[in-house]
Parts: sequence; structure tokens; C-alpha cells
Amino acid sequence: MRAGRFDVLDERASPRRRRRLRAHETRAHRDEEDERRRERVHELFQQTFPRFKEFEPQLRAAAQLSLEQWALERAGLLEEEPYRRGHRVRILQHAIAPLAPSLKPAVRDRLHRALSVVYGIEPYVILKDIWGLPDRQVESTALWMADALIDAALRESGVEPEPRGPKRRAVKKKLAPVIKLRSV
Repeated sequence: MRAGRFDVLDERASPRRRRRLRAHETRAHRDEEDERRRERVHELFQQTFPRFKEFEPQLRAAAQLSLEQWALERAGLLEEEPYRRGHRVRILQHAIAPLAPSLKPAVRDRLHRALSVVYGIEPYVILKDIWGLPDRQVESTALWMADALIDAALRESGVEPEPRGPKRRAVKKKLAPVIKLRSV
């Protein structure tokens, strides 16, 4: 056991209890790492989705133009340079950078492409027009999808992501005694 780590427990806790507390402490550390890795993706979604709402008509028009030009190009009738929308590849590459060291290169590339489907005006079109969701639920659903994709990528790369949602809060409550003991 590392000196000073469980000073209070050394005298009173059984070896089994110390192992359990160390396991809880390890989970707490992994939870903090997991949050730091996905923080930039969360920030991107939380900062830009209100902008999508603000500029929704313009973004829908750009998506419509892109689809029309795609159809004309496939038919061989497009007479101009097609309009290429956005910078989401570069933006998402920056957002997943903290996750990259934890991911296998092929998994990182798949996550990058998958997040590009979830990030943009497209979730607004589907979730608002087809499902009738309000803006706030569109945003929370897109962020939930992003988290699910990140979790899958981490698992596929051999990193076990921490549980999210109510189960995660229960784990944090169990860790409270460990945190108290460490601060003594």
C-alpha cells in the first residue's frame, strides 16, 4: 500500500475493506478522466446547438441546396461548383482530440464520422419535423447520442467508460466515504 493513501484506514479497516475502498477510489479517478475526455465534445454541442436554433432557417436552406445540387450532379445536370456546407470535420476533430489517445486509430476515425451525423442541423430536421420534439429535447437527445457513441468507442478501444445517468450518481454517493477518509 502506498504511504499516506489510506492513513485512517490502515489501523481500523480490514484488508477486504481497504481493497474495496481502493477499487472505489480507482473508479472515481476513471470517472474524472472520462469526464475530462468528453468535456470538449459536450462544450461543442452545448455552445453550438443554441446557434443552430438561432440560424435554423438558414441552415435548413443550406441543407436543401446541398440536396438539390446532389440530385442535379447525379443526373449530370449541375452546371456550377457544388456548395459544400460547414466545417464539421475540422470542428469535430478538435472536439475529440482529448479522446484520441484513448482510442484505437480506426475507432477514432469511426467516432469522428459518427459524431458528424449527430452534430449539425440534421438532428433538428429529423427530431423536430418527424418526432415533433421541442428544441431542448433535440439538444439533449443529440448529446445523449454523442455520449453513447463515445462510450461505444471507448469500450471498443478497451477503455471501460463510467456509467452515466442515475446509476452514475449512485456510484458517486457510494464514494463519499472514500473522499471523506482521504481528506483526513
